[in-house]
Amino acid sequence: MNSGSTAETRTGQLQSPFASGPVIVFAVAAVAFLAQMVTASRYGYFRDELYYLDCARHLAWGYVDQPPLIAFVAWLERHISGDSLYSVRFLPALAGALTVWFAGRLARVVGAGAFGQLLAALGVLIAPGYLLFFHLLTMNAFEPLLWTLAAFLVARIIQTGNQKLWLWFGVVSGIGILNKWSMLFFGCGIVAGLVLTPERRALAHKWIWIGFAIAMLIWLPNIVWNIQHHWPFLELMGNVRSSGRDVVRSPIPFLIDQAFFMHFFTAPLWIAGVWWYFFGREPAGDGTRGRYRALGWTYLFLLIFFIAAGGKSYYLWPVYPMLFAAGGVAIEQW
Repeated sequence: MNSGSTAETRTGQLQSPFASGPVIVFAVAAVAFLAQMVTASRYGYFRDELYYLDCARHLAWGYVDQPPLIAFVAWLERHISGDSLYSVRFLPALAGALTVWFAGRLARVVGAGAFGQLLAALGVLIAPGYLLFFHLLTMNAFEPLLWTLAAFLVARIIQTGNQKLWLWFGVVSGIGILNKWSMLFFGCGIVAGLVLTPERRALAHKWIWIGFAIAMLIWLPNIVWNIQHHWPFLELMGNVRSSGRDVVRSPIPFLIDQAFFMHFFTAPLWIAGVWWYFFGREPAGDGTRGRYRALGWTYLFLLIFFIAAGGKSYYLWPVYPMLFAAGGVAIEQW
């Protein structure tokens, strides 16, 4: 039985199709998309958008400062609908709406009813950091969607035991790496979460390794390009670090940044989500505690890693939709 459906029935919510979780989440996703499109022309082109549009004139499997996907996206938009602000910002807005949708879907998978799914979707909708991400044609616009979709697949694997879903995880991860190499860190977080929980049994199945091979195969053209050009991206990052251009945030300011850019009103939601992943009880089934703890460890791994590595605050933003999803379950239960 679907745990999301069970949770909605147990909480005695209205059975009208217009009050169901998926319909409500779809409505919030539509609002997210329309809000971005209505304001698409309010500000002119961002400098990075102009750069990516120029990269689209010179398609390659890699660039000095980013993987190839963003240039292909810019090329696609220019050839389908031109390079107006509405065209350039259409796919980022769509990525934002899909992130809202999959945050709600993830909440449903881990046991949220309609109210919990609504909270997860609203968390993504009102976050200032996401309002910025989904407004501009940059790699950051697609990063939360790909991380959330990957987390959704992991949750489905844990829920159903269907190890073949690791193949789709590999596809999503490979595309995510072609968008931004930070997807590698998210993958490491997932591995850490598996190793630290009973879900490590997935490592004994062939499907997770085939999924890994798929991700590497998708990434391979970009690896070959970097080898041919002597890894210019790594050289660039080294030069940036040595120049002292980036501002390194200590742990407390880093955490304050997370609360600010995810909106202070949603801080209880994602903090509850972290707690629920570790200690929360499933609303349906046998009421197991911490069944999805692997996702909780993923967040802690990324948080500690980015703080220790001196990463920018926004490097962690793509992980919060999966916390909003769990927070929706926790708050709904309370």
